[in-house]
Amino acid sequence: MGKGVSTVIGTLIFVLVALLVLTTVYISFTTFNKYVEDSMIASQRSMERGRERFSLDEISNVVGGRVNLIIENGGQVDVKIATVYVYVEENNTVKYYNQSFFDGEAYIPIGMKGVLTVNTSFNLSNGNTYYFYVASERGNVAGPQRYSSTQPQYPGWMTASQVAYQGPLKMDYFYFYYTYYDKSVKGPYPAWNITSTKNIIFYVKIRNFYNTSIVLLDLSFLQLAGGKAKASHIYNFYIVNSTSTSNKLIPYSNSKPVVLQPNTQGDYASGGPPVTVLFAASDPGDDNFVTNVGEGGYSVFLVLFYRIGSVTYAQTIPFQGTNVS
Repeated sequence: MGKGVSTVIGTLIFVLVALLVLTTVYISFTTFNKYVEDSMIASQRSMERGRERFSLDEISNVVGGRVNLIIENGGQVDVKIATVYVYVEENNTVKYYNQSFFDGEAYIPIGMKGVLTVNTSFNLSNGNTYYFYVASERGNVAGPQRYSSTQPQYPGWMTASQVAYQGPLKMDYFYFYYTYYDKSVKGPYPAWNITSTKNIIFYVKIRNFYNTSIVLLDLSFLQLAGGKAKASHIYNFYIVNSTSTSNKLIPYSNSKPVVLQPNTQGDYASGGPPVTVLFAASDPGDDNFVTNVGEGGYSVFLVLFYRIGSVTYAQTIPFQGTNVS
């Protein structure tokens, strides 16, 4: 009988050990899977945060403590605004407020502008200076946008922080044209489908949203990147003089540059006066056309080198897409 009891006890111990091992393995796998899942979610969120770009462009329709904030989504994902932060200077003291309840378009799709109507707890017309920031659900922040009722407002001007964040130059996406060499063709024609690349010149419009003049430099170019899958290429078309034609290019000179004037009209929607800029040369300051552009679909980028005062900057703008047939 003692032997039978020992066998039973041994079996029970084996079963308990087996259950313990299985439980440990299950918990380990569950914990590991949870860790992997959480890591994937965190990685996805981090990627989306990196692709999110938005700007607080304008303050308008200020009535007492009520204000409209114009926010533009210039990134690759939709934006949801979570909080509005306000800093106010009162008697040389900076005070801080936050506002998470507002009316309007807290959700801003890619490439669109949204209007947030914020009801603050203070009177914006009392002569103090206010600095507005907006934060997204992903934790990105745009701003500051300054407001003071005692000073003239120029909503079309970018602040220095906005220039550092997104650059001072913008393109007219609906103005994308080209000409090519053909005595029977006058042009220019829309450049979304290019039927000939002989002596091609691209025409785009550029506006300045900063509060001072910007000078374009001869290193600026329009780039076609793509082509057929097995024959992808990159072609750079450098800036040329505005008097150039498909018969003859006039080299661009930094001594007689294109100057983009700032916006002084207080109209953010238009920025400064638009300037039509031509791109065609195979090298900076050259008078030779780009040749042998292959067929296929291309992404179009603008790489603009410019000078503000005595300092040189550069800005790359994903601009368009085109097909060369």
